[in-house]
Amino acid sequence: MKRVLTVFLAFLLVFSLVACSAPASKTADNTKYEVKKIDVYNQNKKVLKTVDIRFYEPTPNVPYIGISQFFKEFFKTDMTVSQNGDNYKFSKAENAYVRINTTSDDFAVYNADSLGKHPDFRTDNVQTFLKQTSLVKSGIHENIISLSEYHIEAYPAEKEAYVPLSLLSNFFGGTDGYYIAYNTKSIYVLDATAELVPEAMKTNDYEGYYDYVEDLNGKRAEDLIKFNYNLLCLTLDNLRGYTNQLIFGDNNLVSLGLDNLLEIYYPDIKKDLLSTNLNDYISAYIGLFSGLYDGGHTASTYIPSNSQEFLASVMKDKSYGSLVKNVVDTFQKKMDTRTKFLEAKKKAFNLDDNLVERYYYFDAKTKTAIFSFDMFNMDTDSYKMYFNKEFTDPEILASSDTFAYVRSRLYQAKKDGAENVIIDLSTNGGGSVSALMGVMGLFNKAKSTYYYNNISDKCRYSINYDVDINLDGKFDEKDVAEVNGFNFNVCLLTSAFSFSCGNQFPSYMKELGYKIVGEKSGGGSCAIATETTADGLEYRRTSFMCLCNKAGDNIDGGVPVDLSLPTKNSNNELDLSKFFDIEAIANFLKKK
Repeated sequence: MKRVLTVFLAFLLVFSLVACSAPASKTADNTKYEVKKIDVYNQNKKVLKTVDIRFYEPTPNVPYIGISQFFKEFFKTDMTVSQNGDNYKFSKAENAYVRINTTSDDFAVYNADSLGKHPDFRTDNVQTFLKQTSLVKSGIHENIISLSEYHIEAYPAEKEAYVPLSLLSNFFGGTDGYYIAYNTKSIYVLDATAELVPEAMKTNDYEGYYDYVEDLNGKRAEDLIKFNYNLLCLTLDNLRGYTNQLIFGDNNLVSLGLDNLLEIYYPDIKKDLLSTNLNDYISAYIGLFSGLYDGGHTASTYIPSNSQEFLASVMKDKSYGSLVKNVVDTFQKKMDTRTKFLEAKKKAFNLDDNLVERYYYFDAKTKTAIFSFDMFNMDTDSYKMYFNKEFTDPEILASSDTFAYVRSRLYQAKKDGAENVIIDLSTNGGGSVSALMGVMGLFNKAKSTYYYNNISDKCRYSINYDVDINLDGKFDEKDVAEVNGFNFNVCLLTSAFSFSCGNQFPSYMKELGYKIVGEKSGGGSCAIATETTADGLEYRRTSFMCLCNKAGDNIDGGVPVDLSLPTKNSNNELDLSKFFDIEAIANFLKKK
C-alpha cells in the first residue's frame, strides 16, 4: 500500500450551503471594515508590491478587493466604471464586462475569456510556430450568479464594488496559466504556464506558504470556514465543464449542486469541510477531490507533509475513506496498465528504457514509421532563443517541444522512405493545447482550429491558427508546400490511457479523415484551471473551457477506433502481444 500511496501522491503533484436568507439592503458604503496592506509575492518569494485589502466586519478574515482595483493590480487592465445607485458595471475596451448589484448581490460576467487575460502571462506574446488568425464566438450570454444563494456579499463604494479576492481569482485566473492565491497572510501571483502545478509551491521558494496548515492541532476562523465552503460550492456549481467520468457523478453535480450532493451522499465530507479542526478539514478536502476525480484533470495538489500516513488515516478512519481508496486503487490500476503498455512497446521495437516514452522505429518490410510522445509540450523559452538566433538547428527544439519533435520525425520518415506513419498516443496523458494546434498543422495544410464550449459564457468558440511548418518565422505558402511533402498514409494509435490532448488530437484527426486504430481513447475533454481554496490550499480542476469537436459535441467519452486491436486474451487478462502489430496496421492503411 505504501508504494500505491507514493505513486498516487506523485500523480497529484503532476497532473452546502447553509439555508440562506436575503441580504440586507446596502445602498451606501456603511458596513464597517478594516483596510490592511497585504504583501504580494511572486513564485520566487519576491515581494512585488503591497495592496490595500478590505476586511469587512461580518467576515473579518475574508479579504475583499474592489473589482476595478483587482483588474488594475493583477491584470494591468483599467476598467471603465459606470454606476447607477447600487448597480455597477466594469467594462474592458472590448465588449467584456462585470456587472453587480450590491443590494441583491447578483453578479454577472460577459465574455469572461477576454477579461481573464494577463498581458505578461500569454504564450502568444512569444514568437513560436503559431499565429492566431481569427476567433469566432457563437451565442455568447451573460453568466449570472446570485452570490446571496452562496452566502457571499458584495459591498458598495463610490465607483467601486467590493467582492472577495478569491471569487475574482476563480473567475478570471487559472485557465491562462496565471492565478492569485491568498494563504491567510499574504497574496501570491502564480504562473502555471510552464508546469500545471508550480513546483515552487513544493520547494524552498515557497518556504512557509503552508505553515498555517502544517499544525494540524490548529483552529480555523469561523467566518473563513463558511466562506471557503461556499466559494467551493459556487465555483464547482458554475465554473466546471461537463465530463462523463466524475466519481461523484456529473449528473448529480449538475442537477443537485455540490452542497445538496454532499448533504445526500457524503454528509461527513460537508461536516468536516466546515470543521474548526484543521485535521478534519484537510481530510475532507482530500475526500472532496477524490469524489471530483474525473480521470486526471481534477485533483488536490496540496498534500500534508506527512502525506502517506495522513492519507492512510483518512482511508482507515473516515466514513468517506472508501472514496479516497477507490481513487487510489483506480489510479494505481491505470498506472499499472500504462507500465504494461510501455513494456509491450519495449518488446515490440527493442527499445531501451530511456527511449520507450519517446521513440522512433522504422519497419522496412512494411515501409512504416511509428513514433511516440507521451505529452504535448510547448517550449516557449527555447523558441525565444531560436528566433533570437541563439541557435539555428530545429533539432534542438525537438528535444523539448512536441511540434518540433513530430515535425522532425516526419522528416525522418520521409528520409527512410516510409509510406505509412503511425503516431503512437497509447500512453499520452495530454498537455498543451498550443502544442496540439501546431501538430495539427502538420496534417492540415499548415492550419488548425481549436473548438471548445465555454460553460461560463454559454457559447462555442472556434479559434483558427496558421502554423509555421518550416520555422522560418513566416506564415506563407512555403509552409503548405512542406506539409504537401509529407505524403504518407497516417493513423493514430490510441488506448484508454490516451487522455486530454491525447484524446483531443485523435478527435480532430478523425474529423479530417485520418484513421484511429487500437483502443478507444480515455476522454478528458476540458482545459485545466489551477486555483486555491479561500484559505490557500492549491488544487486543479476541469475548467469552464470544455473542449469539443467541430459539431460541438462533448468528447469525454473517448474517440472510437476504425480498427480495433486486441488488449485482452481469451481469459480477459491484459495481453498486448498483438497491440503494436505494425504489419496489421500497415495492411489496414493500404486498404482504407
